[in-house]
Amino acid sequence: MCPSYVGWAIEQSLQEYYVTYCIWSNGILIGMSTDVHEIVQNNHHAILLVSPLREHMAKDVEKELLRSGAEVHERLDIYFFETKILEIDDVRALASWYNSFSGGDKCAIISFHSATVYAQNAMLKLIEEPRRGVRFIFVVTQKSALLPTVLSRVFLYEDTSSGEVYKKLAEEFVTTFPELRMDIKGIKKLLDLKDDTDKKDREAVEQFLMTLEALM
Repeated sequence: MCPSYVGWAIEQSLQEYYVTYCIWSNGILIGMSTDVHEIVQNNHHAILLVSPLREHMAKDVEKELLRSGAEVHERLDIYFFETKILEIDDVRALASWYNSFSGGDKCAIISFHSATVYAQNAMLKLIEEPRRGVRFIFVVTQKSALLPTVLSRVFLYEDTSSGEVYKKLAEEFVTTFPELRMDIKGIKKLLDLKDDTDKKDREAVEQFLMTLEALM
């Protein structure tokens, strides 16, 4: 069963839909996926999952790892870490876990909105020299938060579902009487949105405006 979500924050009052990911390898689009199980079963040592539903997706990846490990009775050491801004000390703690002995395979799930350059450079050292049986799954809100050198070394899954959310909201906006547009539930939610740093989500508003412009 594919995981379903109430369509991101601005579409909580509308129907559920499946999150769809573009799958990239070495900059080439190689497929689409809606299944967290498929992502977890990918044995690439460094996976990047890009989604506006970052926190939800990170938790679902952890649940799927636990479930799949239990099915085959494998011992799996899971390191889960979630933060708004990934700092160098966070990566040092990750490196300490990476270098420790666990007696089985290991998988780290690191979820963050942004990361310092120092943290990313330290991260790069970990994924440049992969060790057998150790995987990293990074979950971020937007791809632009990462350095090109990091992006070039990960297997990328990129959520494309938010575009459909903006399209539905823009269509509702256009077909609603002008004096009633600001009363649309989705518009109110959009204007109330905050990003992972607790500031107004300007990126979400910009995406909506670009979608609206394309319709008009």
